[in-house]
Amino acid sequence: ISSGEYDMVILDEFNVVLKKGLIPVSEALELMKGHGHVEMVFTGRDAPQPVIDAADYCSNVYPVKHPWQKGIKARKGVEY
Repeated sequence: ISSGEYDMVILDEFNVVLKKGLIPVSEALELMKGHGHVEMVFTGRDAPQPVIDAADYCSNVYPVKHPWQKGIKARKGVEY
């Protein structure tokens, strides 16, 4: 991230990592502050409020129609 080599870094399901306490929220906030020109994207449910407060954008995505509503289980390569 600090190399300047990337314009965007996506940390998929990172909010889940924070919610489970695998990485302290304080470290995520430091990462958000020290990223320079890099666009940081954290995905996943239940973003901690301090992360929401520090973010430039925050979006929620809700399924309108999804295969799990028909009982289709999560598929490797699609949902995970």
